[in-house]
Amino acid sequence: MSSERSKPKGNSYERKVAKQMSFWMFNSPNILYRHEDSGARKVVYTGDIIPKDADHFYWPFYPFVMEAKNGYEDHIPTIMNQTFLRKWIVKLLSERTDTQRIPFLICQFHHQIPILLTNITLNAPSDIAVFQEYNSAIETFFVYKFNELLKMNFLRVMPDWFKDVITHMIISEEPTPVQDVKSINIQTQIKRNKKEEKDAAIGAIVDQILFN
Repeated sequence: MSSERSKPKGNSYERKVAKQMSFWMFNSPNILYRHEDSGARKVVYTGDIIPKDADHFYWPFYPFVMEAKNGYEDHIPTIMNQTFLRKWIVKLLSERTDTQRIPFLICQFHHQIPILLTNITLNAPSDIAVFQEYNSAIETFFVYKFNELLKMNFLRVMPDWFKDVITHMIISEEPTPVQDVKSINIQTQIKRNKKEEKDAAIGAIVDQILFN
C-alpha cells in the first residue's frame, strides 16, 4: 500500500523538479517536463526529466540525463550507508547515451534539504562527494545544495566548457549564440552525418571537450 501512495508522490516531485530545472536553465516552465511512459508523446531521451519538444529544442542536442527522487524515510544516507543513493547513481550512469552525457541526480530525502549530485565540477560550493565504482572506474559525484543552485545563474554555475557544448541559448549574457571553434565543429559534424551517426559524432565531440 505504501508503494502505491509513494508513486503519485514521486511523480509529483518529478514534475516539480522538471519545472524548477526548466525555469533555472531556460527561464521558462515549459521547456522540460516529467518523462511519461504513456506512449502519447514521441520520446527520444532517457531520464525522468527531458525536453518537451525534441524537434524544436533550443540546443543542437540535450546533454543531460536527469533523475529526481524524494521521500525514502528509511534510507536517508549516512556515513556508513548510502545504498539507495549509490543505486540511483549507477542507474543514472547506465542511462547515459552518446549525447546525454552529463548526469544530474536531484533528490530530497524525508525532512532533508534537496541536493543535486553530478560528476562534473560546478561553479558552486560542494563540501561532500560520493565515490562510486562503475565499469571498473571510480566516478566522483559532487553534492550541491539544490535550492542554492536555483538562486544562481545557470550558465555561470556550469563549467566554462559548457558553452562550447551548446550553441543556442535562450538565457545568456551574450546577445548572440556562442560561436567558437568547437561549436562550429559540432554544427558541421551534425550536418555531415546521418541520423544514426549524429549521436556518436556528438558524443565524441562532447568527450573531447569534457576530458581534453
